[in-house]
Amino acid sequence: SLVSSEEGSSPSFASILGNTYEVSAPFRKILAAIEHAAQDESVLALLFDEVPIFHGRAAKHEFHKALRAFKQKTDKKIYAYSKKIDLSNYHILSVCDEIYAAPLENFYTLGDSVTVSFYAKALKNIGIQVQATRVGKYKSGIEPYLLEESSSENSAQISDLISDMQEVAFQDIAATGRLSIDDLKHSISELGAISLIEAKELGYIDDIFY
Repeated sequence: SLVSSEEGSSPSFASILGNTYEVSAPFRKILAAIEHAAQDESVLALLFDEVPIFHGRAAKHEFHKALRAFKQKTDKKIYAYSKKIDLSNYHILSVCDEIYAAPLENFYTLGDSVTVSFYAKALKNIGIQVQATRVGKYKSGIEPYLLEESSSENSAQISDLISDMQEVAFQDIAATGRLSIDDLKHSISELGAISLIEAKELGYIDDIFY
């Protein structure tokens, strides 16, 4: 992340983030830096010249919330330029005032998914038998070693988990006013992948250039 200012990057902001997205920083310090940037008069705007990488929906939600708080406290703009955009990093990008993309590939509007690996058949083929005590239909941790596919109970709880996580992301994106939850669900169920030109027409991004 970069912060533009009248005389270069804000010293206090740079000291927290290392003044480059290539330098790893504790998540709490990143949030503190955003809060500080809202109050620092030398900071004119926030610029993301790549999408910050956070693993897990919870971190993306908190980062999105921090950026929204930044916008509520100040009239400073947030800009973003990305070489790759999909629904996962759009969770963060959506809060930006202006989003620009490099014309390199499509916009992938794919939803979340979970893949479970099963080892029961492989273990059986090499003569290993797993013996386990399982209490409760939804205790699924041992399933990969006993079954060759997910039980209906495990499939149901995974589906509910994904739906709940995705709903949080949709609510965050919709709160920015760029797209509605119905728009996002339509993109996932009907589109899958669209050109950046289509993404611009649908309101996901503002412009395309190198």
